[in-house]
Amino acid sequence: MNKKLSNWAYLLICGLLVMLPKTAISAEPQNAKALVAQLYKAYDWETKSEQASNRRALIEESREVLAQYFDNKLTGLMLKDRACVNKTKEVCHLDFSPIWASQDPSANKKVSISNTDNAEIVRVEIRYEGQTPLKLTYHLAETKAGLRITDIEYNESSLLKILSH
Repeated sequence: MNKKLSNWAYLLICGLLVMLPKTAISAEPQNAKALVAQLYKAYDWETKSEQASNRRALIEESREVLAQYFDNKLTGLMLKDRACVNKTKEVCHLDFSPIWASQDPSANKKVSISNTDNAEIVRVEIRYEGQTPLKLTYHLAETKAGLRITDIEYNESSLLKILSH
């Protein structure tokens, strides 16, 4: 009887999942803020040194992973910079984590992500304990692959400018 009940429950759950709208079970973000939030959630571990073993930092990820968040141009520039680092064994253009705007992001932080009046611009504020808050502006655009980050603005520069030198 237990096996019949568990088979019935399994079929019921499968049936309910089939009836859910595609957007409810899709892993793909539906808007700019969701994509940026997904990026921070995926790489929050970078701020916790005890969780860093056996993981790739964002700037060390494969083209496929970077392309889930960034447009082709930014992905290509990040990969080009990494190739430069591997070749020269020195810092090339990027000497910090682009999403944390820091060489050594701290676990003691608070991240706020907010929409703007422009659907393709997202603001992120990172408050590290005892420091002035960092304000980042994410620019996104619709691509063939979906919504992707085209640039991250920092105080006086941007990821695109830094990597384009």
